[in-house]
Amino acid sequence: MAVDCYQAIEQQIVDLQIVDLLTMLLNMHDYNHQNGTHRELFRIIDISFHQFVDNGLHSQAFCEMPTAPYTFVEKLRKTDLFLLPDKLKAHLENHFPSLIIFHGESTLGKLAQCHFFVP
Repeated sequence: MAVDCYQAIEQQIVDLQIVDLLTMLLNMHDYNHQNGTHRELFRIIDISFHQFVDNGLHSQAFCEMPTAPYTFVEKLRKTDLFLLPDKLKAHLENHFPSLIIFHGESTLGKLAQCHFFVP
């Protein structure tokens, strides 16, 4: 019986899909990340960077991303879509190697999303 428990725990660890440090850093510190990961979710049409500030291990990017509109029926089915603006404006702060802060706005106000990375 104890062997079965250990096998179950080992399988759960494998299922976590632990990502190596280099892969994580390349994915999360990539300013083109939204085009691959978030394009379909937010219906991003284009991205334009207005400013990029490089201070070595700390950088900032300011960008706008127009999105394709959702229909009124789609918004009724998923009411949180009413909160998405027609154009996503982002201020991204990159504190290499372990922190990214996304500053954005919605119809409810300003928001910040912090991503902490632990290898």
